Amino acid sequence: MFYIFSIRYHFLGSRWYDEDIPFVEAAEIGTEKVIRDHSTIGIVVTTDGSIGDISRNNYLDAENEVISELKEIGKPFIVLLNSAHPTLPETERLAEKLKEEHNVPVIPISAETMNEKDLYNILREALYEFPVLNVKVDIPDWIACLKPTHPLKKVYMDQIRECVVEVDKLRDIETINSHFRNCEQIEKSYLSDVNPSTGEVTITLTAPNNLYDEILKEVIGTSINSRSALLSIFQEYNDTKEEFEQYKNALKMVKSTGYGIAIPTLKDMKLETPEVVKQGGRYGVKLKAVAPSIHMIRVDVESTFEPIIGSELQSKELINYLTKNQDESADNIWKSEIFGRSLDEIVQEGIQAKLSLMPDNLRYKLQNTLGKVVNKGSNNMIAIVL
Repeated sequence: MFYIFSIRYHFLGSRWYDEDIPFVEAAEIGTEKVIRDHSTIGIVVTTDGSIGDISRNNYLDAENEVISELKEIGKPFIVLLNSAHPTLPETERLAEKLKEEHNVPVIPISAETMNEKDLYNILREALYEFPVLNVKVDIPDWIACLKPTHPLKKVYMDQIRECVVEVDKLRDIETINSHFRNCEQIEKSYLSDVNPSTGEVTITLTAPNNLYDEILKEVIGTSINSRSALLSIFQEYNDTKEEFEQYKNALKMVKSTGYGIAIPTLKDMKLETPEVVKQGGRYGVKLKAVAPSIHMIRVDVESTFEPIIGSELQSKELINYLTKNQDESADNIWKSEIFGRSLDEIVQEGIQAKLSLMPDNLRYKLQNTLGKVVNKGSNNMIAIVL
C-alpha cells in the first residue's frame, strides 16, 4: 500500500505529546513508532530517480536513515528500487550496488506496472529475511523408531549434524536442503513449517520408497512381496509373541537370580475328572488340575582352551594379539584366529561338548526331584543319587 503526502508546514496535536508539534516531526515520530512497535517485517521503497522530477541524490539521506534504523532494531526487511525501467542494466547495477552496500536484498521493480507475480516475489524475498533461531528436522517415523546403532539411522543423524549448520535467516535454509539432497538415502528435503514469532523452522526429510522395503526385509529376514505375505508374517509374530509372554518374566528372573519360573496359563491347565471323597462322616468333592510349569536354571559352563605355543615370550605375544582390539569392541577378541579357526568357534565347541555329556537319566532325575519339591513342599528330605 502506498501513501502520498502533500506536506505543508503546520502544527497538529499528537498522542505522544501534550502540546502541538510540527507535522513533519509528528510524521517522523509516528513512522518510528510503527517501525519499532507495530511491524513484523519492513519493505523499504526507494527509487533510482526515474519516476519523477526528484533526482536520486535527494533520496539518499532518508534511504540510509531508514535502513540503518531497521538494522539497529533487528527488523527483517528488503529494499524495493522503484524505477520506470527496472530491467535496464544500469538499474540492475544500482540494485546490486545497494545490495552490497547494505547487505540486504534489493529488487528492481516498477510500482506502476507491478503484477501479481511481482508481488509474490516481493513477499517471498521478504519472508526469506526472517531470522532463524531454531531448526527442527523431521525424519520418517519408521526411521526414527530404528535403534540408534542401525546404519541407516546413523546416516540420518550424521547428515543432520553435518548439514544443520549455523543459520541466520530463512533464506539460508535452502543451503541446508541442498546438502541433504546430496545424500543417497534422502529423497527429498523441504521447508515444511515456519513460525516467525519464535524463529523456529521445520525441515522434513523423506526417504526413497525402496529403502523401506530393504529395511523391512532386513528386520523380518524375508522378502515381503504382497499383503498376504505381510499378514502371514504378522500372524506368526502374534503367535510367537503370545508364547513368549509366558516366559519373558522367567527369563528376567533367571538372568538376575539364576532361577526363573514360567507360570502356566489357563489354557495350559488340565482339569481331571472330579471325585467324591469322604472325610470321617462327611463327604466332599476333589478337584485336581495339572499344569506344566517351566523352570529355568542358569548354569555357568566353563570352557578352557590351552594351546601350547612355545616360549613364554611367544605366549605373551599371543595374549597381546588377542587383546589389542578389545578396547574398541569387546567382541573383537572372539573374531581372533588361532590355528586357522576363530576363538568363538573353539569356545562354543567346548561348551556344547560339556552340555551334551549330561546323561538323559540325570536330566530325568532332576526333573522328577523338582516336581516332588514343588508338589510336596520343601520340608521333606530329598536325596539325589547321581
